Amino acid sequence: MRFIPWQGVRRICAMMELRTKNVWLIRHAESIGNAGLVTSRPDTIPLTGKGIEQALYLADSFTQAPELIVTSPYIRTQQSARPTIRRFPTARQEQWEVQEFTYLSPARYRDTTAADRSPFVEAYWSRCDPHHIDGEGAESFADFIRRVQLAIDGLWTCQSEFVAVFGHGLFLRAMIWWMLFGAQPVNATTMLYFRRLLVATAMPNTAITKVDLLANVQEARISDIITAHLPSQLITY
Repeated sequence: MRFIPWQGVRRICAMMELRTKNVWLIRHAESIGNAGLVTSRPDTIPLTGKGIEQALYLADSFTQAPELIVTSPYIRTQQSARPTIRRFPTARQEQWEVQEFTYLSPARYRDTTAADRSPFVEAYWSRCDPHHIDGEGAESFADFIRRVQLAIDGLWTCQSEFVAVFGHGLFLRAMIWWMLFGAQPVNATTMLYFRRLLVATAMPNTAITKVDLLANVQEARISDIITAHLPSQLITY
């Protein structure tokens, strides 16, 4: 897959009469985990009051109805999508396996904060083993990348022209990384590079990354991370 700059998209589409599929990759709104509060399980973490407000601003930012709204199985993406679903009730809704990379065993989440889990996070990434599984309910980096590939394939093959994907910061950055640089071997080096990407980049809550997929030629145009729909006081991470 090859990245092309936006200024070339319209010219190429005109020359080749290509159909462009529009995708919005949207990180969920602020959750209680993002706010530093105690959580019990990675899949049941709800939004904060500020997160609900962010989701309302996000819904108002759409200038046309998405044909397909995708959420992960996790509650925070479903809550983030609700105002958009209410605004566009005829949009098709699907649940895809675009949930966050759960590299720590869910048992480590029980009655903890993100700060409490920080030593386990550092230990996991320092190990740099793409096939390591931390415990029951966790997944390996290799399995995570397989899910990323399946999500990207799903976007290419679905019939919808405008898709809104409500996902998670780490997962969405992995999708963007994979689309920009193409398929890579899943090994310790790849895992290290991805960790460096995570450290160097941030995706605020309800931030949007717009992706234009050019049909038939497997080329993508990817925007910067967009937060213009949010007042400055509502930008959180």
